Amino acid sequence: MRQMRDVASALAFLHQKGIAYGDLRSRNILVDGQHGNLKALLSDFGCAEDFGDLLISNRDIQMRDSLGWLSPEIWRNYRLYGQGRVFDGGARDMWAFGCTMVEVLARERFPWPIGYDDNTIGDALISYERPPRLPSFPPWDEAWRFIHDRCWCIDPSQRITAHEAITELEALSKSKPYVDDVPKDD
Repeated sequence: MRQMRDVASALAFLHQKGIAYGDLRSRNILVDGQHGNLKALLSDFGCAEDFGDLLISNRDIQMRDSLGWLSPEIWRNYRLYGQGRVFDGGARDMWAFGCTMVEVLARERFPWPIGYDDNTIGDALISYERPPRLPSFPPWDEAWRFIHDRCWCIDPSQRITAHEAITELEALSKSKPYVDDVPKDD
């Protein structure tokens, strides 16, 4: 959970500067283990953009965001209007943050269940559906509620901010041992 707070801190820094990261997922997080402490660092800033310049087009959707981490408002805007400006103040990053937490806590590579293809995910996002809880997600209801209710809030203006996530993750980490204490598959 400490590493997810590191990611939230990095997003808070970017969002404070008016920058959306745009491609958050576990494969874009590096972990530095110097001095015995694990620290998560964002990598691959190729999709980062100023909030005022978020023009979504077909090429952007295909090259930037894998549909599995894309927020409903970004997908709906693209599907319904072909393209359009999205001024979300970093809300799309926070949806992807929730997806990334699912990846980390469930120890999965994808935040949607097996069998969900791009069409199924796209239809779910158009209908404002959130990803369902994966069977491999640990029995940690507080973490699931944080992801489901705060990160995946359907109204982007009501979605948790990166700054708020730092504080809430601190409290959440006290409700359950760190993710490192979750049994690993052999």
